[in-house]
Amino acid sequence: MTLLILIICLASNEWQNSVQHKFTLPNQQEKGFEISSNGNNPIEPLTRTDLRLESTNKNGVDQITTRYTFDWAFSSNQSTGIEIPYVFSELDSEDTRGEGDIILKHLFVPYGNFKMSGKPRNFPCLTGIGLLQGILLPTGDIDDATGSGQLLAKSSLTAGFNPFRDIEIYPTTTYYHSFIHKDDANMTREFEFNLRAIYNFTSFSWIIYAPEIFEDLTDHKSTFINRFILGTMLNKSTALTIGYAAHTSGKERFDNQIVLAFRYLF
Repeated sequence: MTLLILIICLASNEWQNSVQHKFTLPNQQEKGFEISSNGNNPIEPLTRTDLRLESTNKNGVDQITTRYTFDWAFSSNQSTGIEIPYVFSELDSEDTRGEGDIILKHLFVPYGNFKMSGKPRNFPCLTGIGLLQGILLPTGDIDDATGSGQLLAKSSLTAGFNPFRDIEIYPTTTYYHSFIHKDDANMTREFEFNLRAIYNFTSFSWIIYAPEIFEDLTDHKSTFINRFILGTMLNKSTALTIGYAAHTSGKERFDNQIVLAFRYLF
């Protein structure tokens, strides 16, 4: 998949330069358009806060989760963040609620070139390479369905590509490994491949298609999920997005999920 993206990048590099003037707005003539202006680039360190409301359904059981995330970019190539969820679960016996599993994360970007100004890059249309480390703390309650009951670490490698002026592609490979779990049935050893493809209608509105593939290394079963997101900037710092995800095939994690999110960029 990455090789295919590189071939597309090479083919589009000359085309992108030849049509640059068609996509440049008057106020972008000097500064150039930045793909990070809407905060969609997952590998650019930004100081930001996100508030997400998730409605997830699995086997007729509904779960509502509110997630608050804060990321602090303390340098041009590093950021650290925390994600705090509050979960409401509608179980057969009773409704439960409480704090979910807190996530700590750190992003390191060894290479980043985030401006879409039409200038030649060191590598054709490669916008960045990011390494993300995360720790999920078992602060939720597995019996009340507000937590996973695991101390889990994840490591992600993401590359960013800009094959065409309005298109961004971010393939990501992630490995999950649980160190503490309630029992072997609750253990996590898995890989995830995510391809985040973004089409920017303008610098203020976009659509994202992000298929996800999970490969469980304990039972060797796969999961396929399709995710779609529509987003718009309410002003230069605030974004609103709405997303829908559905289980497609394989080992089921949920039936469907709707996500409403607000983002503020400092």
